[in-house]
Amino acid sequence: SIYLSAGKRLRPVLVNGAKAPVLGGKIDGLRAFVGTDSGLYAAVSMPDGGTDSAVYRVTGRSSPRPFLVDGGPAPGGGAYRSVGSAELAGNGPTLAFLVPLFGAPAGRGVFTAVGEVVTLRVLDGSTVSDGSRLSLADTDVRGVDGEAVLLTARLIGTTPASRALLAVR
Repeated sequence: SIYLSAGKRLRPVLVNGAKAPVLGGKIDGLRAFVGTDSGLYAAVSMPDGGTDSAVYRVTGRSSPRPFLVDGGPAPGGGAYRSVGSAELAGNGPTLAFLVPLFGAPAGRGVFTAVGEVVTLRVLDGSTVSDGSRLSLADTDVRGVDGEAVLLTARLIGTTPASRALLAVR
């Protein structure tokens, strides 16, 4: 559960077992949390609601609002899927996230957001500088450094297949 400090009291914001704000459904899992200068983000699952999962954003004293939802349009084409399992990282005003996609040119994508502006950074299968391809299937978002998203990812087409720390801009 997530609570925010309101003076000398704690205010519940997203609570396991409670109704999910705006989208309805019961929150049955809070998977990832990250804070940025743009707000606090939390990935939640709620399988009995109108959507299975969402990433909520809380700013200041505002109520939580859905930031990403299953089926929402993704920059670069397709739609977000299973956003409750998103990998999240943040630094300064920037949120970075890895999320599955459907109806897109690839099965997963890495995106950044500053405020409400979301930008595609890289898709599963993208070619990297040595000619190998990036596999986002077993990737961890490690952090954000300026405009670069730091990932540990598997490279396909190298012998042997290897994992690398990459800075994606």
